[in-house]
Amino acid sequence: LAYPTMRQKPTMVGEPQLGTTCALSAQSGLPAISIPAGFTAEGLPVGIELMGRAFTDVRLVSLAYAFEQFGPRRRAPYTTPVLVRGAAPVALPFVVRAVSRRATARARLTYDATRSELRWSVAVTGALPDDVQAVVLSRTGGGSSSTGPAPSARVVARLLGPGMRTANGTMQLSGVERSALLEGRMTLAMHERSGAAAVEVPIPKQSKQ
Repeated sequence: LAYPTMRQKPTMVGEPQLGTTCALSAQSGLPAISIPAGFTAEGLPVGIELMGRAFTDVRLVSLAYAFEQFGPRRRAPYTTPVLVRGAAPVALPFVVRAVSRRATARARLTYDATRSELRWSVAVTGALPDDVQAVVLSRTGGGSSSTGPAPSARVVARLLGPGMRTANGTMQLSGVERSALLEGRMTLAMHERSGAAAVEVPIPKQSKQ
């Protein structure tokens, strides 16, 4: 029998993990082996489990080995950066500005590759407190939905809301969001209450280090 080792995405630490099929072998007493099968669009590893008749352990290992040799299905974790003189690279901040006739949104962003985190601080100047409705981080392309391809643009996070002059925070990037940042497919957009089109500027492509 061939079946997925997990039928649901991993949960956060401390939450119950549902959807596992690994107990099938333990409860039946039949031998089984799990094989890496690749990755989801979000970068999560997935596996296939093979379960055989009693005492077919050698046969299962040979099948798993043949499947493994068929193609590469492993890669280093995204949190494994290229070392710089034997040490992990230092996360360096960079600044992005969205400028309109009434206001300027200045975002200071820091991408930490070893944690897959994006730290940010945003400040709005040159406008009344209620002039700016939001400053958001968006991405384009990548991933899919149950009904087809993902939308051409999607808001990743709202960095600043109505009536706010400054804001800061940290967000954990998913695989799709991380790819968008590394490939230069993220933008910073400032939305104003005047109804004018949002001022949107690209975020510079980040290094995988």
